[in-house]
Amino acid sequence: MKLTRLPLVGCLVALMLIGCGQPVQVPVDEAAAFAASVEPIVENCLTGLNEKDLAKHTRDFDESMLEVVDATTFPQGYDEVIGVVGKYESRKMVGVFDQAEFRFVVYEAQFEKDVVTIRVVFKRDDAAHKISGLWFDSEKLRAENAPK
Repeated sequence: MKLTRLPLVGCLVALMLIGCGQPVQVPVDEAAAFAASVEPIVENCLTGLNEKDLAKHTRDFDESMLEVVDATTFPQGYDEVIGVVGKYESRKMVGVFDQAEFRFVVYEAQFEKDVVTIRVVFKRDDAAHKISGLWFDSEKLRAENAPK
């Protein structure tokens, strides 16, 4: 099964979240404030991916993310995202959600070849806003990375 570590980590976090009840949408004002506070972190992560720069991409990852995204796994993750949907161009926030000890921001992002849903997960009690989960989803990504 062809999977990238980047979506795999996101899927693992998603599975943890599923067991923790339903996500609750954060009120609009609070969501906007949180999204603004993590804006430079998310932008750095995505531009690091665009540039195939592991250090930049992972600069704000927490320890669990750093354990699965490394110099060995990063090129495969890059190929399975950027290689399929092209370079990241822009994004707009769809919403911010709380679920158990996590807060995640959902974006609709424009890549060169597709619109991709991006979920960036943070631990709610982490004032540094280290990224705890990250995944990319679109029909094109699912089709390309499906078991063959």
